[in-house]
Amino acid sequence: FTIAMILLFSPFFNPDYLPDMVQMTQLLALFYLACGSVFIVSALLALYAGTYNIRTASDKRIKTIAVIFFIIINVMNVVLIAIIITNSILTGGILVQSNIDGDARGDLACLFDDPSTCTCCEGKGCEGANKCPEWTSDDVNSVLKTITKASTVLAVILVVYAISTLRYGIQLRSHIAMYEIDYV
Repeated sequence: FTIAMILLFSPFFNPDYLPDMVQMTQLLALFYLACGSVFIVSALLALYAGTYNIRTASDKRIKTIAVIFFIIINVMNVVLIAIIITNSILTGGILVQSNIDGDARGDLACLFDDPSTCTCCEGKGCEGANKCPEWTSDDVNSVLKTITKASTVLAVILVVYAISTLRYGIQLRSHIAMYEIDYV
């Protein structure tokens, strides 16, 4: 959720600075929100499936349905994370091709750096290209590329986790199917 909020509300991804990437970053933020929501639902279903005791055939059927929903939710999560990885890679590709110059370079440099260490980030006569001349366009572009690479790496970590929870759900489903209810 934190990454989604950063992408949605961070001044780094302001439409004035990166007009080519606004849709991509907003889409990425929405997919991160959806992924976080699906992870929460998955955790709640896992908690329910882990604590629900089977005593009768109807209990077994209820737990089986919960585990099937758990599997479906985790398949959705793997798909969402694959979309996040693709979007992050595409965003990085757009950054490689884009040229951040002038006003956008100065404004982004002031956002990335501490305004007290950058020349002319605050005050009168400090506008656009005059802001923070210490940062070159390559420096700003490098920081933006690093952000997209971090998003891709995080998504890969999340997909590994999602696949392991999916595997857990499939194993749990097979254990429940083999579970015998003994009547005394």
